[in-house]
Amino acid sequence: MEIKRVKLEELEKVMEVINDAKAFLKLQSQQWQQGYPNEYSMTKDILNQDLFGVYIDGELTCVAALIIGIEKTYVNMIEGKWKIEVSPSDLVIHRIAVSNKYRGRGCAKKLMEFAYSYAKENNCDSIKVDTHRVNIPMQQLLLSNGYTYQGIIDLNRNEEDQLRLAYELVI
Repeated sequence: MEIKRVKLEELEKVMEVINDAKAFLKLQSQQWQQGYPNEYSMTKDILNQDLFGVYIDGELTCVAALIIGIEKTYVNMIEGKWKIEVSPSDLVIHRIAVSNKYRGRGCAKKLMEFAYSYAKENNCDSIKVDTHRVNIPMQQLLLSNGYTYQGIIDLNRNEEDQLRLAYELVI
C-alpha cells in the first residue's frame, strides 16, 4: 500500500470511490445523499493539496481530505467539549471514502495511521473528525485508532439531519 497526494487527473477515479461510499452509506443513513461531496468539493481538496489516497498496485482504493487549520463547524459544539480547543494547529479529517472493491481490506485504517504521522510531521496538536450517528463502521474505525468521542457538532448546512458525532485524537 502506498499513500500519496491525489492529482487532478485522477478526479474521475476519486469520484468513483466517492460514489461507492455514497451507495454504501445510503444503506444505513442519509449521509452524503444530498449531492455532497461532489466534483467541486473533491477538486478543491485536490487543488489545495489536501486530498490523500491509498493505492494498491497503482489503483486508488481510498481517499480522505487531511486539512490543517480551523474547522468553523467545530468551534461551537452543541454538546461536549474538545480536549484541545479548536486551533490552527488542528488536523481535520473529512470525506473519507473507500471503494467497494477494497472495503474491509484495511485501507481506511492505513489512511488513519498516515493521518497521525502527517499530523506529527506538521506539529499538529490534535486530529479532529466527525461522522453521522448511524455510521457505525466509521465510529468503529475511529475508536480502534485511539480517537475518543467528544460530543456533537452542527454542520450548519441545509440538511434534514445535520448533527454529527465529534471525535478527537490528541497528538
